[in-house]
Amino acid sequence: SAAVKYAEVDYDHDSSVDKCAAFYYDEGNSNHVTVAVGTVSGTSISFGTPVVANAASSSWTSGAFDPNTAGKCLISYRNNSGYGAVRVGTLSGTSMTFGSEVVYNSGSTQFQTVEADPNNADKYVVSYRDDGDSDKGKCIVATVSGTTPSFGTAVRFTDTTSDPNESLSFDPNNENKFILGFNHANTTQAAFAIVG
Repeated sequence: SAAVKYAEVDYDHDSSVDKCAAFYYDEGNSNHVTVAVGTVSGTSISFGTPVVANAASSSWTSGAFDPNTAGKCLISYRNNSGYGAVRVGTLSGTSMTFGSEVVYNSGSTQFQTVEADPNNADKYVVSYRDDGDSDKGKCIVATVSGTTPSFGTAVRFTDTTSDPNESLSFDPNNENKFILGFNHANTTQAAFAIVG
């Protein structure tokens, strides 16, 4: 019931468990990244006890389950150094456990969004604004092995300033393709989309 920010919900694609998770940072608990696992029954949902994924002041939280690996998700956030970081989460009943933090951008990072690739197991794309590179919008591919993510090379998706409200979605019928929506800060907040 405390104030939360940047809440995002995704569901575990294993239909036999009917689970989802809410990813957010908890202003009532020193801005810690937190996850609450939900169980869906008909048109109702109940939540287990929220668990802290990152016990430090954080922001810009996003999470996504891997459709190919039941119970596995990737959580991206701005850590207490202001860097872009992730942790792998593993569903366990109505709770979740987490791997170690891995930084993918060692500089000021904002507006993270993460999405899983439905056509490639253990692959995710993270989009973000790199404040250390003149606020450019970038994407980076994460590959998860167990609870350890590794990253490819970050690629710009815009050469001008990217603003909040980035959104990622994969095409399940067109392998390796996703669409990214975002704002350009220097075009009166006009909305753009680009295919990756």
